[in-house]
Amino acid sequence: MTIKILLAGRHESMRLSLRSILAGREGLSIVGEAVADAEIFGLARGVSPDLILLDVEMPDLTGLEVIRRLHQELPEVRIMALAIHSDKRFVRETLNIRPTRNCWEPLTR
Repeated sequence: MTIKILLAGRHESMRLSLRSILAGREGLSIVGEAVADAEIFGLARGVSPDLILLDVEMPDLTGLEVIRRLHQELPEVRIMALAIHSDKRFVRETLNIRPTRNCWEPLTR
């Protein structure tokens, strides 16, 4: 079984990094990329990904709004939110949207 992945993020460097990490990995297939939050919803409905790797810093909606809407419109799709946040309130709010499997590792400098 191949896991279909949609990359979503406004930063080309982030999407490029994820593409290079995932390229050629057995069992993984990148089925699309969205730059703006408005693109995510239509693209996700069209390509039916199993997983969305989402940069929460989107141009129009907040990452939390995108996650909420994706869970409402596409409840079967898993979302991995990618963020550089040390604010525990943000993490808590994200986890409260739909707690499934969660992994949070603070970035230390």
